Amino acid sequence: MVPKTQVLDWLSWVEIVEPEVHDILQEGAEVIQRRCLGERCPKNCLSTYDLGKRATKALNVVNDLVSKGKFDVVALPMNITSAETQIQGLCEMPMEKDIGLDSISDEVWKCLEEDQVGIIGLCGMGGVGKTTLLKRINNELLKKGHAFDLVMWVVASKQARVDIIQENILTSLHVPAESWRDKNEDEKAKQVLGLLKSRKFILFLDDLWERLDLSKVGIPLQNTQHGCKVVFTTRSKEVCGKMEAHRKIEVSCLNWEMAWALFQEKVGNDTLNSHPDIPDLAKDIAQECRCLPLALTTIGRAMASRKTLCDWQQAKQVLRKDASKFSDVGDQVLSVLKFSYDSLREETLKHCFLYCSLFPEDYRIVNDELVYLWMGEGFLENFPEPNAARINGLFIIETLKRLYLLEDGGSQTEVKMHDMMRDMALWITRENGSQSRFMILEYSKLEEANDASEFKEAGKMAIWGKNVSGLPDSPHCPNLLTCFIRECGFQTFPIGFFQYMSVIKVLDLSDNKYLGDLPASISNLVSLEYLNLSKTVLTRVPVELALLTKLRYLLMDFMAWLEEIPVQVISSFSHLRVFRMNYSCIYEREKSASLEDLIEDLDHLKCINEIGVYLCSEGSVKKFVSSNRLQRCTRHLRIENCFFQPSELSMTSHLETLQIYRCSLDARKESQQLILEATGEKPHQPILEPKLKQVISNSRTTSFHSLNQVIIYRCSGIRNLNFLIDAPSIQTLWVSFCRTLVEVISEVETKGDVRIFKNLRELRLDNLPCLTSIYRGAVQFPCLEEVYVIECPNLSKLPFDHRTMKSRLKLIQGKPHWFPQLQWGDTAVQSHISRYFKAVELYAKREDDDHHAKTDDFKLARHWPETDDLHQIRGLSRIELDGDIPDAEIMKERQHLLW
Repeated sequence: MVPKTQVLDWLSWVEIVEPEVHDILQEGAEVIQRRCLGERCPKNCLSTYDLGKRATKALNVVNDLVSKGKFDVVALPMNITSAETQIQGLCEMPMEKDIGLDSISDEVWKCLEEDQVGIIGLCGMGGVGKTTLLKRINNELLKKGHAFDLVMWVVASKQARVDIIQENILTSLHVPAESWRDKNEDEKAKQVLGLLKSRKFILFLDDLWERLDLSKVGIPLQNTQHGCKVVFTTRSKEVCGKMEAHRKIEVSCLNWEMAWALFQEKVGNDTLNSHPDIPDLAKDIAQECRCLPLALTTIGRAMASRKTLCDWQQAKQVLRKDASKFSDVGDQVLSVLKFSYDSLREETLKHCFLYCSLFPEDYRIVNDELVYLWMGEGFLENFPEPNAARINGLFIIETLKRLYLLEDGGSQTEVKMHDMMRDMALWITRENGSQSRFMILEYSKLEEANDASEFKEAGKMAIWGKNVSGLPDSPHCPNLLTCFIRECGFQTFPIGFFQYMSVIKVLDLSDNKYLGDLPASISNLVSLEYLNLSKTVLTRVPVELALLTKLRYLLMDFMAWLEEIPVQVISSFSHLRVFRMNYSCIYEREKSASLEDLIEDLDHLKCINEIGVYLCSEGSVKKFVSSNRLQRCTRHLRIENCFFQPSELSMTSHLETLQIYRCSLDARKESQQLILEATGEKPHQPILEPKLKQVISNSRTTSFHSLNQVIIYRCSGIRNLNFLIDAPSIQTLWVSFCRTLVEVISEVETKGDVRIFKNLRELRLDNLPCLTSIYRGAVQFPCLEEVYVIECPNLSKLPFDHRTMKSRLKLIQGKPHWFPQLQWGDTAVQSHISRYFKAVELYAKREDDDHHAKTDDFKLARHWPETDDLHQIRGLSRIELDGDIPDAEIMKERQHLLW
């Protein structure tokens, strides 16, 4: 026989009340013994009065228990399942039909069936269906067999106070209020503990916003390891961690098929079939919801009664222009999502979140780019050093992702906004007045916004898209602080376009691949602090920029056509903190600053503390390596067509990206020079290997602690990459067409502790005919994911052993005949590694580039030339462009691809 749940509950209540009754009786006996005046009066009337009140309450509770303690049946046969018995606290929760939750519901049930999984966190953005899922699990307990005899449902909400949670639990268990109403938090915790410690329970906590100390509530945490469960919902991944959830389950938006099915159900077939064009419009409107169940349900219901074509056409226009003006969307969707925004405790987080809505729908925002914009806006002013500010910016991105305000953009280096989150952000900015008002024009004609009042009210303006046309001649923007004009088809701006934007601080003109000129009116932007000209086709930097003396951030990456920076332009930026010219190289011309002059100007700027440069002349390299200050500031560095020794980079502690292209890296010449300097021996004396090794080891002072990407391409005279040994943060290493390279790392005294390999994720080795070894022994690669080996005929062994079997390895690529010929010391390792090999067939390797630019006429076919060829094309008398200029990202890919 099994005791009925009601009987067990009654006994638990008796256990709670019994100690209180015993204490009252004992105190009463003591009062009687201490009476005075012939044992007629108590010594302390006040305490006796309080004791009387306690006795009255206890008597009421006891009488209530006595009345409830009459059971016709106290136990049931053991063959009756728990699902057939009455479970205290379990009742069906009202809910609509759910769609698309089957698989994730099954996942939750598997966790409920695992004894070692006690605390389960269901996390996801607002409106995604977390509460619906929790209700479904609760209701399924009524239908499925299980071992729980106690179910509790508590809505935590934002103010998840311990005492309120305790009272909700006690109320749900029908514990008489008189027994706990006047008790403090600790006393209530004892009551809850007494009720739950001998029971197999499941606690549903809905809408948890911060950590709840379950032990303070009275939840017996040890029981969660023996079949008891706590299941909570939250909008924060961080809460899952703080709650020490044994299993975190993300509730995502529906897939398109399920989203369309949900929308159809809410609209109804009568409406969908009322006009032949409505189904297509319905799909367009459903897609505007981006598969968010709350939006699909709300908008679907609103459209259920609209059966005319014009209703649906109007609805589509409203949703695309301003979703907050659509029926019920503001109150029932955006306001719900806004709770996540309101939960941000710091104003900086709120500003950073709202800022992301300046980017178009579904736009993948590069993390680094976003952080630099935040720095330009002054959101990260508490961190004067750009490196510290950037780290804080990346932390903010991760914080917003953990709260589902941002989501992954397809890679670890990108984020994007869910469209409904973006609509919510724009809705907030419209309520905050002109200083925060956003004016955004995406892929449409500017004529729609040529109302002068829109420009006057805008605090931040973003213009996007090739189809944007008709820029106003001289818009009046007295409140405009931020202006994005990106990915447009303009070749230039109207002469007076920037004339009335005197307070603007941030101007982003990047990704305009046709923009070849800037008007002189740009000199009116006297308050400008941030300017991004990256991925434009400007051939010269306007001399008028010298008047922008407040400029603090200047970004000119991927400007492949840049030829001229006028003398004294850079030196006029006395407040400049960040200067980036990655993948952009200028060549000396009359009246133009040379690269050497540019480096010297940067070195004289007192506020500069981060640079990224592309050096392609001997003078600029010498000037750069002679400045310890610039080396310490450098984050990205590319050196090309120079005689260069990596050991000259002795102070690059913040360097993250190093690219060396077509340089002479003659290690033996360097070694000879080191020995001559260290020993004083004459040049003709033979070099002894032990002495060479000792001198090189003693002279290694290069600091590459932050370096995470290295590309070495077509460099001569290099036999190994030992200069990278002390670079523990490298994640990507590409080496290509270095015909003298024999070993990647050759020093044997490291004894397998090669720091360069500790964080390495991607290794690419291409066209290295002399390469015989990556490392002479086996090394641990804890983070290695991908290996590419192409045209390395003498590489016969990989430095793998049993430790590699525990790594993150996903892919090894090479030609079909290469992998089977590798030598292995352990067949088990060979068998394990073989599963990751994928053969690739590549076209014949490219010939050297020396034949380019040998004629005055050069025709560029539809395939865009490699970026390395662009500088050789400059100066030709005639160039024919057959086809469009490529997208800057394609140019970037071509620059990085080594095969």
